[in-house]
Amino acid sequence: DEWNEERALATLQEILTESTEPSFIEEAVGALADIGGEAATTIFLDAFNQQQSAELRYVMLEQIADLQSPAVMNLLSETALTSAVDQLAAIAIEGIADRDDNGAVAALDHIYFTTENRQRKLAALDGLGETEREEALEVLGRIIATETQPQLLAEAASALGNTEQEAAVAILVDLYRGSDNADVQRGAVSGLSELDDFPAANAALLEILEERLNSTDGQ
Repeated sequence: DEWNEERALATLQEILTESTEPSFIEEAVGALADIGGEAATTIFLDAFNQQQSAELRYVMLEQIADLQSPAVMNLLSETALTSAVDQLAAIAIEGIADRDDNGAVAALDHIYFTTENRQRKLAALDGLGETEREEALEVLGRIIATETQPQLLAEAASALGNTEQEAAVAILVDLYRGSDNADVQRGAVSGLSELDDFPAANAALLEILEERLNSTDGQ
């Protein structure tokens, strides 16, 4: 039969509104993402908002990273900030990080500085690193300059290494030198280890190792 997009969309809409089988829902959302466009986005948003099953909402969110639409980005950001379920919020944040558009970093920036939820802050930091975008370097540098909680600083340092940006090396060295918190220092070392393609990172790691060995020998 000849491809009929309207018929395909109607079938996918029926699956999303009537099926309770996670694998069917996963395939249907993936197909909507492949079709793309306003009609596919509308079908997804309507089905997601009507879905009562937490499990199926998880499945749907996990599959929409490829559906490039401002409306989907807004849904992900809203879910990340307002969902009563941390796991659903984490999936939304991961979906934002996986998106291949310039709005991902800005959305994660907004989530980090808006939420008071530690787990969502940690997820946003992880997401910023995963984007591997130059814009994420600026956001993570700003977080490191203003954050006071060691756990968040350590995660920001690790995320900075994941950006694979050479400019991250100097930020991480300064963080290591400027902190006496073991967790923060470990985060800085972890970040530098991810940047081992850059000679400056390897030099800094070697210097840190030598300092630790000398400190141990002196005790």
